[in-house]
Amino acid sequence: MAAGHLKYQQAVTELSKRILMDAQASGHRINNEIAGSTAEKYIKALNAESQASIDINSPFTTEDGRKDAA
Repeated sequence: MAAGHLKYQQAVTELSKRILMDAQASGHRINNEIAGSTAEKYIKALNAESQASIDINSPFTTEDGRKDAA
């Protein structure tokens, strides 16, 4: 794995911490389970957005969605 990249679980943990801190700073109380679930869903949404962007912007996609060989 390249330097600067987090493993999935590390990313969930770090994002969960940030969500907890932001909630506390706003005067809200949430538990670790909610923060972890929110972090996982956020990461999945970012991954889906990234994949959609790749699919839309790929010059090698055919009309039926298959990738042509370059």
